[in-house]
Amino acid sequence: MGMPLMDAVAAYTTGVDALLNAEVDGPSHRDLLTCFDAIQTASQRVPMTGYAILARLDREADPKQLGATSLWQLLTLRTRMSKGAALKSIARARLLGPKRTPQGQDLPPEWEHTAAGLAAGLFGDEHVEVVRKFFKALPATIDPVTRGQAEHSLASAAAELDPHSLTIAAIHLLALLHPDGDEPADAAARKAGLTLGPQQPDGLSHLSGWISAKTRALLEPVLAKFAERNRHPKTPSPASDDTPPEQAPTAQDTLPFTEEREPQPKPLSDELPVDTDALTADDEPADDVAGEGDPFATHPDDPPLPQPEPLLDLQFRTKAQYTHDAFATALEMLLSSRTLGTLNGLPTTVVVTTTLQELQAGAGYAVTGGGTRLPMRDLIAMAARGAHHYLAVFDEHTSETLHLGRAKRCATAAQKLALFGRERGCSAPGCTAPFYDCQAHHGVEDWKLNGQTNIDDLTLACGPNNQLIEDTEWTTRRGPDGRFQWIPPPHLDTGQPRTNNLHHPERLLKPNDEDDDPL
Repeated sequence: MGMPLMDAVAAYTTGVDALLNAEVDGPSHRDLLTCFDAIQTASQRVPMTGYAILARLDREADPKQLGATSLWQLLTLRTRMSKGAALKSIARARLLGPKRTPQGQDLPPEWEHTAAGLAAGLFGDEHVEVVRKFFKALPATIDPVTRGQAEHSLASAAAELDPHSLTIAAIHLLALLHPDGDEPADAAARKAGLTLGPQQPDGLSHLSGWISAKTRALLEPVLAKFAERNRHPKTPSPASDDTPPEQAPTAQDTLPFTEEREPQPKPLSDELPVDTDALTADDEPADDVAGEGDPFATHPDDPPLPQPEPLLDLQFRTKAQYTHDAFATALEMLLSSRTLGTLNGLPTTVVVTTTLQELQAGAGYAVTGGGTRLPMRDLIAMAARGAHHYLAVFDEHTSETLHLGRAKRCATAAQKLALFGRERGCSAPGCTAPFYDCQAHHGVEDWKLNGQTNIDDLTLACGPNNQLIEDTEWTTRRGPDGRFQWIPPPHLDTGQPRTNNLHHPERLLKPNDEDDDPL
């Protein structure tokens, strides 16, 4: 039997007062880090008590007897939180708070594993938001057992990943469970198209649209080769000293869990309504003065501009689709010319990995060096046209590399292809860097310590994580299952070895005792 709630709240308030008055100038830097981690962990645990309180109020209380017409209004009057925050808290309480049958029998929360991780302080509200968006996008046709397994997998991943990396894992997991998306394949193909807008007074033109998986696969190596920082000389701009560049949206800001259907000139906000029939958030963005200081901008009171009619050809394809296909053809010709030099020791071209079974069946998808899921039909079509790309094929059951030759003393192209097929991207925990952005790393023994450049001793690491090994106490080793493990310094945590599953989302659905696949 726990402490009475009122006494526990009083003790909590006293503890917060003591914490606010604590001296922070005395401890060492490592002790400060330890204290901050403890405070963060505790603050992530506290909301679970609030969800339990709200779950009972939602289940039993009559808001009218407490001075409001609804529970959300009661919360706004008592705590001064916004209506949107109140609705969000109530929705979370229904998913994470304990349940009870009409007969008084206690039931676990709907998101049992997420609730347990949050109660333990293993992750916070940002992680829970990723889980919510995942289930919003997951079709209702997915059976309850698979949904429960997916929730368990995401909760386990959340305990090891930051919100950005968890978003990538959720996207991959959604692709496994719902590979065809909400639209049929032909509808998705018709959606692909690029629209080049008219030139503006400043000389710029707006380019918008959707590109197919094949076009993305062709674009990735070009971007990896030429879009790196400091690759090109900086062009001076009069506004560069005063105007900061617009921050690019992160993966978490542009989740595919929203319901976009048409290309937009700007990223859509990821503020989604609460997914409860009885709750609808109505938070509205602050009013902006449109076009302030810009004589060419439209005014909010102006009538909307008419949308241009699509230009159809004899095959009922739009101008945007032709522009998209022209762009893809130009990329394919550029890569086939073999004039782009090398990228991390390989010719700058499309690098693809798949399984032998999927290649023979012509179903499923391959994975490119940039992390794109490439439908098998597109891969076969590219190969049929004689496209210049590297294809690593693996047996589905043994994950044994085929047709790549034997390991050599130096890190050859064959070795790098084998690393790509085995790891697909950086092996550092939580890192989402794809193969195109990685280097071969001596994971067993460093080269300067007489390490061997053999395929069994190599792993993939991006530049920043390669530098992490050089500048800090992080180490790497090959685990008993053949996968490379990253061991953090003892002062960061218990030194528990960590592996990276983000590039192999199928592992997220495997029980821990079955996660013994070295590839």
